[in-house]
Amino acid sequence: MYFKSPEKRVTIVAREAGKQWSAMSDSSKAKYIELAERAKRRRYSTRR
Repeated sequence: MYFKSPEKRVTIVAREAGKQWSAMSDSSKAKYIELAERAKRRRYSTRR
């Protein structure tokens, strides 16, 4: 989103992203939540 309009401040872009996230259904969010959980597991598994 930021790369599409680099003249915008990060706070404005983050606010817009938050609004889009809030508007999404739970089933649409599930894909991204799973990706985040996998990334988190991968990060913590490489630390040990």
